[in-house]
This record gives sequence, structure tokens and C-alpha cells, in this order.
Amino acid sequence: MAAFVVIRKKGGRSAIDPVAVISAFSQNEAMSEAEILEKLQRLQVTDSHSERNSLALQLSDTKDPRLFRPLIELIQRPELVNNRGTLVYCLENYDCSPIVDLLVELAETGNFEVSAGAETILDEQRLR
Repeated sequence: MAAFVVIRKKGGRSAIDPVAVISAFSQNEAMSEAEILEKLQRLQVTDSHSERNSLALQLSDTKDPRLFRPLIELIQRPELVNNRGTLVYCLENYDCSPIVDLLVELAETGNFEVSAGAETILDEQRLR
């Protein structure tokens, strides 16, 4: 978890130092093999939508190919039908040519976020 530097401004207000935020994120670029495996496992079992989204985003940033299949499986879970926009977004970091049919289905039947995400992938990766 990144720590952020809070600056006290005149009048007692506080603000987060943007330089500290950028620095914290750049320090966290490399994720160890053990961290990736732990997060992949946790991603697939958590019932928390916010934790799942956070893990998916962190793992997607690594572009680790082992994330692709779990993302597809999560997106296809019926119980997540209203909570898959971030998961679709995370697919943007991967070659989605093997799942064109799924992306077309998501573009046609998903909510706004899912549909827009699927359309973006189809367009940016020139899959149709």
C-alpha cells in the first residue's frame, strides 16, 4: 500500500502532494512473482467487488499473461453481470483476438460501461 505525503496549507486545510503520489506509484511498478501469484489467487476468490477491481487493475498493469484467462472467467460469471466494467477495461492490455465473439456479445448486451469497454477493445485492436 502506498503512503502519501499530506501537506498542511494555510487555514488548516490539507492536500495530498501529487509528487509523492507519482513517486509512490513509480516505486510500486515491479511486482514480485509471489505477489502476482497471491493477487491472481485472491482475485478469483474474493467476494468484494472493490477488492476484485483493485486487484484486476494492479495485475493488468503488469501485463502478465496469466491474468487473461481469469479475467474472461470472471466476466462470464452470472453473479458478476452488474460488476464487470473494470474487468473488461483490464482486457485492454491483452491481445483479445481469441475472444472477439465474447467482446461483441458484451458490446451488444452489457451495461454502458461494459459495452463501451468492449467497443473500445474491438476498435483499438481492429478486431472487426
